[in-house]
Amino acid sequence: MRRVEFLSEDKKLVGVFHPAGKRESACVITCHGLDSYKDSEKYIEIAKRFSSDFSVFRFDFRGCGESEGDKIKDLSNRIEDLRAAINLIKNQSSVDANRIGLFGSSMGGYLSILIAAEEEVEAIVTWSAPYRLAMRDLRSDARDVIQDINCPIMIIHGDKDEIVPVSHARELYDRADEPKELKIIDGADHRFMDLSLRDKAIDISLEWFKRYL
Repeated sequence: MRRVEFLSEDKKLVGVFHPAGKRESACVITCHGLDSYKDSEKYIEIAKRFSSDFSVFRFDFRGCGESEGDKIKDLSNRIEDLRAAINLIKNQSSVDANRIGLFGSSMGGYLSILIAAEEEVEAIVTWSAPYRLAMRDLRSDARDVIQDINCPIMIIHGDKDEIVPVSHARELYDRADEPKELKIIDGADHRFMDLSLRDKAIDISLEWFKRYL
């Protein structure tokens, strides 16, 4: 794996690139949630599991982990951070620029939906994603744009999510176009803290990317 520094607007962001070991592989970009970061146990495990089949890029949004900037409630800048990450990965010689997937958890899933309505990506997986965030400058409703996504989307949600009601997943699924799938995991909370249920969600996510990416 390789540590990468790149710019989003005037902020230095930090990511870790896990090459798949073959030229021009597909790449999954992971998008963490509001209070998470690229080096959490969940994202390290996802990178470990996925990198047998895909390159993986996990990065810190501004103000999180190793990346510069203040973690503030005006979060539309995270859309620009994700756009910068996509552009960075599309220009890696070892990555097939036409085979980029997005994995997003919680707010990262919400952002993945918003950006995929504007940028070309090949597949999306979300965990615990809300359709709306009531933050000052980030009031876009993902239900209004999800039908504009031209790629397969897998929506995963725990039925014991204590932060984002499972109804958000059902409404996102209802608005999305095919190919799409909804997996409600019995007993899973917002962060998938139960490791057996997290493993199940990772398995589902990996199979989705293997099918479509």
